[in-house]
Amino acid sequence: MPSKVKLLREAKNLTQTELAEKSGLSLRTIQRIESGQSLKGFTLKAIALTLEIEPENLFSKEEEIIQIDRAKLINLLALAGLIIPFGGIIFPAILTYKTEDSVNRELGKNVVCVQIILAFIISVSLILSPFIQH
Repeated sequence: MPSKVKLLREAKNLTQTELAEKSGLSLRTIQRIESGQSLKGFTLKAIALTLEIEPENLFSKEEEIIQIDRAKLINLLALAGLIIPFGGIIFPAILTYKTEDSVNRELGKNVVCVQIILAFIISVSLILSPFIQH
Protein backbone atom coordinates (compact mmCIF):
# COMPACT_ATOMS: atom_id res chain seq x y z
CA MET A 1 0.00 0.00 0.00
CA PRO A 2 1.44 3.41 -0.92
CA SER A 3 2.30 5.75 1.95
CA LYS A 4 0.21 8.82 2.65
CA VAL A 5 3.17 11.05 1.73
CA LYS A 6 3.40 9.38 -1.67
CA LEU A 7 -0.34 9.80 -2.29
CA LEU A 8 -0.23 13.47 -1.31
CA ARG A 9 2.90 14.06 -3.39
CA GLU A 10 1.28 12.49 -6.44
CA ALA A 11 -1.92 14.49 -5.86
CA LYS A 12 0.20 17.66 -6.06
CA ASN A 13 1.88 16.34 -9.24
CA LEU A 14 5.33 16.42 -7.67
CA THR A 15 8.17 14.02 -8.28
CA GLN A 16 10.28 12.78 -5.39
CA THR A 17 13.06 15.08 -6.54
CA GLU A 18 10.77 18.12 -6.61
CA LEU A 19 9.43 17.33 -3.14
CA ALA A 20 12.99 16.95 -1.85
CA GLU A 21 14.01 20.33 -3.30
CA LYS A 22 10.93 22.18 -2.02
CA SER A 23 11.13 20.67 1.46
CA GLY A 24 14.89 21.01 1.86
CA LEU A 25 15.31 17.29 2.46
CA SER A 26 17.43 14.83 0.55
CA LEU A 27 15.98 12.61 -2.16
CA ARG A 28 17.04 9.54 -0.16
CA THR A 29 15.04 10.81 2.86
CA ILE A 30 11.92 11.18 0.70
CA GLN A 31 12.44 7.66 -0.64
CA ARG A 32 12.79 6.26 2.88
CA ILE A 33 9.64 8.05 4.06
CA GLU A 34 7.64 6.73 1.12
CA SER A 35 8.89 3.21 1.78
CA GLY A 36 7.50 3.30 5.31
CA GLN A 37 10.03 4.99 7.60
CA SER A 38 8.32 7.02 10.31
CA LEU A 39 8.29 10.81 10.25
CA LYS A 40 9.70 12.81 13.16
CA GLY A 41 10.59 16.38 14.10
CA PHE A 42 12.00 18.60 11.37
CA THR A 43 11.29 16.08 8.62
CA LEU A 44 7.62 15.88 9.60
CA LYS A 45 7.26 19.67 9.68
CA ALA A 46 9.11 20.15 6.38
CA ILE A 47 7.00 17.57 4.52
CA ALA A 48 3.74 18.90 6.01
CA LEU A 49 4.62 22.49 5.10
CA THR A 50 5.60 21.52 1.55
CA LEU A 51 2.45 19.44 1.00
CA GLU A 52 0.30 22.13 2.65
CA ILE A 53 -1.19 19.79 5.23
CA GLU A 54 -1.30 19.62 9.01
CA PRO A 55 1.47 17.36 10.39
CA GLU A 56 -0.99 15.10 12.26
CA ASN A 57 -2.80 14.40 8.96
CA LEU A 58 0.28 12.66 7.58
CA PHE A 59 -0.33 9.67 9.83
CA SER A 60 -2.90 7.27 8.40
CA LYS A 61 -4.75 4.90 10.68
CA GLU A 62 -5.61 1.43 9.46
CA GLU A 63 -9.26 1.85 10.56
CA GLU A 64 -9.66 4.88 8.31
CA ILE A 65 -8.63 3.06 5.15
CA ILE A 66 -11.79 2.00 3.37
CA GLN A 67 -11.91 -0.78 0.84
CA ILE A 68 -13.79 1.16 -1.82
CA ASP A 69 -14.22 -1.80 -4.14
CA ARG A 70 -16.07 -3.81 -1.49
CA ALA A 71 -18.31 -0.83 -0.66
CA LYS A 72 -19.17 -0.36 -4.34
CA LEU A 73 -19.97 -4.04 -4.72
CA ILE A 74 -22.27 -4.06 -1.67
CA ASN A 75 -24.16 -1.07 -3.04
CA LEU A 76 -24.33 -2.54 -6.53
CA LEU A 77 -25.69 -5.86 -5.31
CA ALA A 78 -28.59 -4.03 -3.67
CA LEU A 79 -29.92 -3.73 -7.24
CA ALA A 80 -30.17 -7.51 -7.43
CA GLY A 81 -33.64 -7.13 -5.94
CA LEU A 82 -34.83 -5.88 -9.32
CA ILE A 83 -34.11 -9.29 -10.85
CA ILE A 84 -34.26 -11.81 -7.99
CA PRO A 85 -36.91 -11.49 -5.28
CA PHE A 86 -35.18 -10.46 -2.04
CA GLY A 87 -31.84 -10.49 -3.87
CA GLY A 88 -31.30 -6.90 -2.74
CA ILE A 89 -31.25 -8.21 0.82
CA ILE A 90 -29.53 -11.57 0.44
CA PHE A 91 -26.45 -10.65 -1.64
CA PRO A 92 -25.45 -7.48 0.27
CA ALA A 93 -25.97 -9.39 3.54
CA ILE A 94 -23.60 -12.15 2.42
CA LEU A 95 -20.90 -9.66 1.42
CA THR A 96 -21.42 -7.63 4.59
CA TYR A 97 -20.84 -10.54 6.92
CA LYS A 98 -17.84 -11.81 4.97
CA THR A 99 -15.99 -8.49 5.07
CA GLU A 100 -13.29 -7.75 7.65
CA ASP A 101 -13.44 -3.95 7.29
CA SER A 102 -15.58 -2.36 10.03
CA VAL A 103 -16.54 0.62 7.86
CA ASN A 104 -17.78 -1.61 5.05
CA ARG A 105 -19.56 -3.84 7.55
CA GLU A 106 -21.46 -0.82 8.89
CA LEU A 107 -22.24 0.35 5.34
CA GLY A 108 -23.50 -3.12 4.46
CA LYS A 109 -25.74 -3.24 7.52
CA ASN A 110 -27.26 0.10 6.51
CA VAL A 111 -27.83 -1.09 2.93
CA VAL A 112 -29.47 -4.31 4.15
CA CYS A 113 -31.71 -2.38 6.58
CA VAL A 114 -32.90 -0.06 3.82
CA GLN A 115 -33.55 -3.02 1.53
CA ILE A 116 -35.59 -4.80 4.23
CA ILE A 117 -37.70 -1.69 4.79
CA LEU A 118 -38.27 -1.27 1.05
CA ALA A 119 -39.19 -4.94 0.62
CA PHE A 120 -41.67 -4.67 3.51
CA ILE A 121 -43.29 -1.49 2.11
CA ILE A 122 -43.59 -2.97 -1.39
CA SER A 123 -45.02 -6.26 -0.05
CA VAL A 124 -47.65 -4.48 2.08
CA SER A 125 -48.60 -2.15 -0.77
CA LEU A 126 -49.03 -5.11 -3.15
CA ILE A 127 -51.24 -6.89 -0.62
CA LEU A 128 -53.36 -3.80 0.03
CA SER A 129 -53.65 -2.60 -3.58
CA PRO A 130 -56.72 -4.73 -4.51
CA PHE A 131 -58.59 -3.45 -1.47
CA ILE A 132 -58.00 0.26 -2.13
CA GLN A 133 -59.10 0.26 -5.78
CA HIS A 134 -62.23 2.28 -6.57
